[in-house]
Amino acid sequence: MPYTATLEAVDTHLRSRSLPVPPDRTYVLTRNIPAIQIVPEGEQNRLGLITQLPRFSELEACGSGFDPETIKVRCNGILYFVFLQDLEPVRKLAAIAGR
Repeated sequence: MPYTATLEAVDTHLRSRSLPVPPDRTYVLTRNIPAIQIVPEGEQNRLGLITQLPRFSELEACGSGFDPETIKVRCNGILYFVFLQDLEPVRKLAAIAGR
């Protein structure tokens, strides 16, 4: 059974927190990464199933995660939480390409 706790308290807490990466940052994945779907339920959200976002998917960073090691992203119109450590190889590759 998937974890179904609401994210309302988490969202309230995170509104005042600064993002570890810019919210307008776009990533193209170089490998599959795990992600936790954010499922809207009325005015609240709940955590959905853990899935894998496939290589070459484009992710748009769009908010803080539920803890300091995660970030909210949009992929194909669906919101997910992903771990920053999974984006680190993508960020390093982008930094090298931008030199």
